[in-house]
Amino acid sequence: TMKKIFRIFLLTVAAFFVLINAVACGETEKPLRLHIRADSNETEAQDVKLKVRDETVKFLTPLLSSAKNIDEAKEIFVKNAAAIEKLCDETLKRNGFNYGAEVLIGREYFPSRSYGGKVYRDGYYDAVIINLGSGKGDNWWCVAYQPLCFDSDEGEYRSAIWDYFNSRRNDD
Repeated sequence: TMKKIFRIFLLTVAAFFVLINAVACGETEKPLRLHIRADSNETEAQDVKLKVRDETVKFLTPLLSSAKNIDEAKEIFVKNAAAIEKLCDETLKRNGFNYGAEVLIGREYFPSRSYGGKVYRDGYYDAVIINLGSGKGDNWWCVAYQPLCFDSDEGEYRSAIWDYFNSRRNDD
């Protein structure tokens, strides 16, 4: 009886510390995903998707630097949805494509994926979807919050993905 009460007390304290650690590490909050879906799987459509990605990441990096939680990140996307769509449309036109882009913010089901050394289980996630044209082609995706494609380093907010692609370009 007294031992049983003591065990329950210890389990409660342990559960409390596990919960505190999960909250401190942000593990209770599902990420905000960013998906850019190409018009088709044709090479040209996939190539322009990556150009749109580069411009979008460059545009969003300084904006997302102020987000302290997923709600603030979503608010940044909502406030800038029209500007993001315009940027995508301009990038498509500049590259000879006559279809436009559509920015959607909502909740969608996604299969399990691994990104940045972390596994994201299948389930419903908050997401920013950028459909290029029909949006029926393969997509590029990242975690926009908690930032994995937008990474802070020594107080400077920058995109880890952008850095990677720039380093690859310099190697050519």
